[in-house]
Amino acid sequence: MEAKPLVGVLVGSRTDEPLIQDTLNVLTDMEIPHEFNAMSAHRAPQRVMDYVSVAEERGIEVLIAGAGGSAALPGVVASWTTLPVIGI
Repeated sequence: MEAKPLVGVLVGSRTDEPLIQDTLNVLTDMEIPHEFNAMSAHRAPQRVMDYVSVAEERGIEVLIAGAGGSAALPGVVASWTTLPVIGI
């Protein structure tokens, strides 16, 4: 059985994945259950809100959000949750 993710990692688009790859590697190496998603605060704000608003209920304890072009994603994520948000 796979462990429920404790960390939600979000980027604005799949092209931003290289920006967060080291973070994903550390989480994997430390065997910290996590999930990775790409969703834009600009193109799909409802999708971001839907994900973030139930993250705590699903067992997520911290969110890591980053984007390459605009730094909006961490702020948008933080506006919809009381969970800690690490912005990259």
